[in-house]
Amino acid sequence: MTCFIRFCNDERGNVKAAHPEYTVGDIAKDLGRQWGEVDEATKSKYEAMAEKDKARYERVSFQIGQVQICQCSYHFSFFKKRKTTPTRRN
Repeated sequence: MTCFIRFCNDERGNVKAAHPEYTVGDIAKDLGRQWGEVDEATKSKYEAMAEKDKARYERVSFQIGQVQICQCSYHFSFFKKRKTTPTRRN
């Protein structure tokens, strides 16, 4: 998740509680305004969380890719072994 999305997830409940009449669009506008006014320390906190998410995503996607490669090579070798010569029927 990006730092902005993490911020929105944390702050959305506060905006809803403060303004129950807001629509989804109003909430999004308010969150965007708040993000623009956030100090650098808070932004860096969310940026660090986003970097951790990115690293975790890359690690997991690499592991999933390795499993898919193994499965593909297994299936390929299975079909390769099954290759037989055609038999004639009389």
